[in-house]
Amino acid sequence: MQPETRSGEGIGIRLRAASSAERPAVFREVYEVELREILARSPRDPRSLQMGTNEKFARFVRGTIGRGRTVLEIGCGFGASALQVAESGNRVTGIDAAPIAAEVANGFAAGAAAPGRGEVRFAVMDATRLDFPNASFDAAYSIDLLEHLHPDDVPAHLAEVRRVLRARGTYIVKTPSVLSGPHGGSDPNDPGCAHLREYSYGTLLPLLRAAGFRRLAAPSFSMRISSRLPGRSRLPARLNLLPEAVARLAAPRSPLQVGLARALGVKQILVVAEKR
Repeated sequence: MQPETRSGEGIGIRLRAASSAERPAVFREVYEVELREILARSPRDPRSLQMGTNEKFARFVRGTIGRGRTVLEIGCGFGASALQVAESGNRVTGIDAAPIAAEVANGFAAGAAAPGRGEVRFAVMDATRLDFPNASFDAAYSIDLLEHLHPDDVPAHLAEVRRVLRARGTYIVKTPSVLSGPHGGSDPNDPGCAHLREYSYGTLLPLLRAAGFRRLAAPSFSMRISSRLPGRSRLPARLNLLPEAVARLAAPRSPLQVGLARALGVKQILVVAEKR
């Protein structure tokens, strides 16, 4: 999970201009600065530094993957969600491009021992170059990460996630919908725009299929309801293509389109993808 940025910093411009070889270093540099600025103005505790995650998403992840699993979070920020996912005995590894994120998150993990909580650790790593052996994890998830990656890097990211998952492992992807924006950091007229591309179900599902994922599912109800229901209340993610088509009848980024996306349940993208 990555922070939203402010106008005038040129983050999006820098990342778009960087070559494929340069992007990991540029990504690390700009988000190290961003996260240090967030630390400077926020209390240093996991609840104050959740950065887009919340308990209902953690409940959804726990309900989807079960207990005692080996889990990878990509773009972990300061580790709030990883600590929550570990509460059901899951062993969670969180990675982030920014060294300060892993440093602070490891500090939180060291001071957050609790009965039933699985092991939690954090490392600095690029989302498109995962330094793990094949088939290392039962599940992986990312929260508001995909929109920050360069579009050219997303296929490599998905291929890497699939590689480190075990057979029938799941990747849970949450990212804001292009239909419900502009979101913070997604204004294309803002030189500090940090969302390099926002997605819809219609654009993300083909990328997941091309990377070798199958059984692409989405919650049957809102995150608030789904996170509290027993079992896996999910439907095929492709069913969201119809409400997206309805929302697209309105002018792009208009209040009507945003309102339709929210009313029809496609204000964000949430997909549970299984490794083929």
